[in-house]
Amino acid sequence: MKIEIFQSQVCVCEAFTNLTCVKPRKCRAEMGETMKAEKGLFPKVKALYEAVEELIFENVDVKEIKVSDITSRAGIGKGTAYEYFKNKEEIISSALLYHIDLICRQMIKNLKELNDFSK
Repeated sequence: MKIEIFQSQVCVCEAFTNLTCVKPRKCRAEMGETMKAEKGLFPKVKALYEAVEELIFENVDVKEIKVSDITSRAGIGKGTAYEYFKNKEEIISSALLYHIDLICRQMIKNLKELNDFSK
């Protein structure tokens, strides 16, 4: 798995999974300005990730989450999710990795601002 997930030449699908992108031409063709806007995420992918986070924080059992639950919460069509991901498991695992990455980046930023642990 690529660690440098926000490099503009890396497809979002490939960055967050060990799988090959379902539609690499589409992803790479759309990467330009859209990718730069959200540090590497298409707006619809970010909406999917946020929907997964909301469902998990509402204590919905991950096994019970359906793609339609995620897409309706994200405000996009079910078919759109399959333009970026192969299945529900890929959406959920990618969303979890995305949020773990955000948390780690925030922790690193906070630690750098402290300069030391005496504060």
